[in-house]
Amino acid sequence: MVSGAFLKFDHDHHFDSCDMGTAMTDVFAFTSPLGPPGHLANWFFFTRQMRKLLAVRNQLIKSIAESGNAKQFTDALG
Repeated sequence: MVSGAFLKFDHDHHFDSCDMGTAMTDVFAFTSPLGPPGHLANWFFFTRQMRKLLAVRNQLIKSIAESGNAKQFTDALG
């Protein structure tokens, strides 16, 4: 992360073959600023919200990839 609300932010994807095709695992780590108050914010709010955001985002990516229409999105990337 270059800039933003978090002190540190790292999000990686790992892909593995499985019986049903490909399994993706998100590895997500972040640190909020402000020391102990930031840790409390992580515990009460950010961790749950970020997991929910990633679950929704990943489901959308999966549905596009499996729809046969992914080409229209990848062509836009160049």
